[in-house]
Amino acid sequence: MPWAAVTQLDGRQCGRSWPESFDAVLLDAPCSGESLTRRGESVSERLDQSPGYIKQLASLQRQLAASALQALRVGGVMVYSTCTLNVQENEEVVESILRTYGDAVERLPLDSLPGTEEMHTANGDLRCWPQITDTQGFFVARLRKLKKVDGDKEGGDDSHKKTGNSNGFEVVSRNEAERIERAFLTSFGSWPGVCGEGLELWRQSKDIWLCPEVLRDLEPRGLRRCGIRLAESGKRPTGYLAHFEWAVSFGHRLPESSAGVAMLDPEAARAFCKGQDAEPLWSESAALADEGFQAIVRCGDLVLGFGRWKG
Repeated sequence: MPWAAVTQLDGRQCGRSWPESFDAVLLDAPCSGESLTRRGESVSERLDQSPGYIKQLASLQRQLAASALQALRVGGVMVYSTCTLNVQENEEVVESILRTYGDAVERLPLDSLPGTEEMHTANGDLRCWPQITDTQGFFVARLRKLKKVDGDKEGGDDSHKKTGNSNGFEVVSRNEAERIERAFLTSFGSWPGVCGEGLELWRQSKDIWLCPEVLRDLEPRGLRRCGIRLAESGKRPTGYLAHFEWAVSFGHRLPESSAGVAMLDPEAARAFCKGQDAEPLWSESAALADEGFQAIVRCGDLVLGFGRWKG
């Protein structure tokens, strides 16, 4: 997904790594999963859990919530949810956060959501009881950050402070961006996904990525990946070889008349998917395509993959 980033950073460290960086956080916290009996899991396994285990989970949940609040911008909203039933992991976690941060945080009631009339708690949170709502059990609360907070107040675990490095991401130079544009215009006639999409070109070693512009100022430490791969540099004949991730994300936007698109009928599409050579539908641009150049193979708007033109 082009407009997303993925991290394997411990959630307890996100607030320290990315303070006041996000407008919203959904914290679907790890929990004891007491309601999962609804989907067939063992009742004894889910409901017969030790008080010490529940206490440990509640501590983790408070640390995650503290980290989430620190990562929020002032005015940002956090939604806290679990799929368990006990109050220690739900109401008590929320109340602990409200006590700890005082007037820096406020609860936003959820009692105006349509269809939730049987789920309201006295404090405006949502609690789904399986026997009442005919769902799995859930708890949901919503909080808004009103002031800057100290993310260390909940005593996060410093043993997880290894967050990796920048992973080598850097914004490409203007000169290289122009070379990439020429390469894509030569191969495909256009390059959807770049102009006006809120994305920009980044480099990681030989790979060229399309990454969200809004993440430009985000500390890259801890990012596993960001956006999608656009191309690999140093490949003939244009110097940049388009990547499959770009093709499946934006290849359907290329005009059928593009020299970089091979349109197939259903029979040829089946042959292509079996690894066989396929005869594209005739078009003037296909007839003029240079041998060996990449082509996005489509059947209608469905992107099947990459091929190369053969004389």
